[in-house]
Amino acid sequence: MPKKYAISDEAPAAVSEGLSGYPPVVQRLLFNRGIKNADEAALFLDCDYAQIHDPFLLKDAEKASSILLEAFLKNDRVLIWGDYDADGLAASALLSDFFDQIGFRNYDVYLPDRNGDGFGLNEQGIKDAVSGGVKLIITVDCGSSDFKETVLAKELGLKIIITDHHEAPARHPPADAFVNPKREDCPYPGKMICGTAVAFKIVCAVLKKNRFDMKEGAEKWLLDLVGIATVSDMVPLIGENRIFAKYGLLVLRKTRRFGLKALFRKLRMKSFNLAEDDIGFMIAPRLNAASRMGQAGDAYRLLVTRDGAEATELSEHLDHINNERKGLVASMVRTAREKIMERENVREAIVAGHVSWKPSLLGLVASALAEHFKKPAFIWGDGGGVCLKGSCRSDGKVDVTRIMAEAKYVFEDYGGHKMSGGFSVDREKIHLLEDALCGAVLKFPEEAADVSKMADMALRIEEVEPTLYSMIERLAPYGVGNPKPIFLLEDVSVSGAKMFGKDGTHLELALVSGNSRVKAISFFAGKGAAERFTPGQKISLAANLEKSTFRDYPEYRLRIVDILS
Repeated sequence: MPKKYAISDEAPAAVSEGLSGYPPVVQRLLFNRGIKNADEAALFLDCDYAQIHDPFLLKDAEKASSILLEAFLKNDRVLIWGDYDADGLAASALLSDFFDQIGFRNYDVYLPDRNGDGFGLNEQGIKDAVSGGVKLIITVDCGSSDFKETVLAKELGLKIIITDHHEAPARHPPADAFVNPKREDCPYPGKMICGTAVAFKIVCAVLKKNRFDMKEGAEKWLLDLVGIATVSDMVPLIGENRIFAKYGLLVLRKTRRFGLKALFRKLRMKSFNLAEDDIGFMIAPRLNAASRMGQAGDAYRLLVTRDGAEATELSEHLDHINNERKGLVASMVRTAREKIMERENVREAIVAGHVSWKPSLLGLVASALAEHFKKPAFIWGDGGGVCLKGSCRSDGKVDVTRIMAEAKYVFEDYGGHKMSGGFSVDREKIHLLEDALCGAVLKFPEEAADVSKMADMALRIEEVEPTLYSMIERLAPYGVGNPKPIFLLEDVSVSGAKMFGKDGTHLELALVSGNSRVKAISFFAGKGAAERFTPGQKISLAANLEKSTFRDYPEYRLRIVDILS
């Protein structure tokens, strides 16, 4: 069935009048994002660092900053307990950078192993900290649900500060300070900031009490890490997050970090032109690949090293393991697809797995299979524990947590949200998993298949030009909560089609209208995708407008979102 897109309504007259200081295109894009008057528009478009919230609005930020200051004064051993994803790695690097800048060296960093330790605090790590003389643990991007482990830390005589941004349970961990904007008793306005942003707020809270001879505003150099984490953790880019993303990119473009500069050189990225897509598609995958391949410490070292040779070595290494990760994921996806296609019919849910598959890669495999088969995917592997571990992704039509709840008798544990989740299954029950999940999917009818997606506005080939791009660029940075504008182009003529890229998997279409020509590209369209198009063929497509600076030549082109006909 052909995909359908509807065009969003135009702004009502009253809204247009309130936004009359902006061009009609900008008015419409603002209205589509819920902005209806000049004050809201100014706050959104002209977001300024001065608008960030007072760190002491965070519950327990006062306590946390006082505990840290006391540790600095006594030179107590401090352990930064991080997480293994890009947010947790950036937050760990941010705190260690700050400690170094104020001259505090009596600290260590602990990054759990994704496959062996799992997420958050763990008993053995806490005991090892005590053996190593640690007096204070400060977590970043984790700890909210670790009640039992926090009790253990306290019983062993440790002080503990938990800083996190994940959902806070009703029963808080009994930490000396528990800083999480999602606490039900926390008045902080920005509930959706990432873990690195919370860590940055703690730094700001400490500096409000004692600047340690740091120049006023010097902490802004840490915003490159906040920007990386904000974009990569896919928090909504509205409110304070929009400020963090904007200023994070500004700092990232002139970062002092040896490792990031080496990575930019390796990937042939021009630092002065970095955008949010460069974080999402170039930087974050290489940081995350380190932990998926069991080497999270290497990504952390890339962010903090001050040695040029080590930076070059680490950038080469992270790029290599990212390629290795991509190869493993591609192999797992191919194996799963082949097994599924051997069947006479594809069932209601995609369920696949193998004991050789790493749990850290399962989410990527599930995403690829859900996209390919247009069905929810549940993929399992063996992490070496008592139970098999799994990840799941929705096809966008069903809530995977409802599916797992319906089939809960087969799981040892499960959780997540509508679009993605995780689970564990007893080895003796794995043969029941597929029937249980497919039966559960049948109990939740999908949304109507012909529901239209929304485009911001219609576009003609002749309108793809610098002036339009400069207008939509005002709304950047884009991401969750502020998606890139989608334009609908109908019945446009194809004058040519070809594949490009090292593996020949990217598609380029040449579109024409009269004397106007424009390129439209689709990355990872699949080998042979160009064969679907012939000169003179009419197509309709949904696309973003982007500016390419490949080989230092500015080119305005379309990034294909969907080909509709």
